Amino acid sequence: MQTYSTSQAAKLVQVHPNTVRFYEDMKLLPPIPRQKNGYRRYNDYHIAQLRLIRIAFDSEIVSGNLRKMTIDIIQTAAAHKLDEAIKKTKSYKEQIQIQKKNAEEAVEIIESMLKVNDTYYDGNTKPLTRKEVSASLGISMDVIRDWERNGLIDVPRDIKGYRVYNTSEIQRLKIIRTLKKAS
Repeated sequence: MQTYSTSQAAKLVQVHPNTVRFYEDMKLLPPIPRQKNGYRRYNDYHIAQLRLIRIAFDSEIVSGNLRKMTIDIIQTAAAHKLDEAIKKTKSYKEQIQIQKKNAEEAVEIIESMLKVNDTYYDGNTKPLTRKEVSASLGISMDVIRDWERNGLIDVPRDIKGYRVYNTSEIQRLKIIRTLKKAS
């Protein structure tokens, strides 16, 4: 099996040697054998792992949860638990698809805002309760309350004083949800 020095491994994956050492410190690489003089010797598995790390961290926008999932996948692969790493990668892919769907929905909402001059409610749509909105958007009622308290959304009330979520409030909540998940 071919082995590589730290500099050679770094050159193969186009990073600085200190970056390779940093990945080792973060436990993103399997244990690296050392020669008698203490120099590290990387093998082809280490190189593949370094390439995985570079691909995984090559995204400009990675939310905190996705970053944690990425690190977990890499550490699992570093521990040679490849079947488990594949399962975690599939879960990661599902999360990306959900975020992509939410982002596309936000774009559609914003585009429709531009077209109809911020008017959504058509009079035919039945207003929803906070509980119904929470269930339909997949966010907790506490999160919606928090967004209201922080002034991200102003929800009208009916004659009895209950909050009513019309199409415009629901659309705004979808935008807020998408932007919060992207941060």
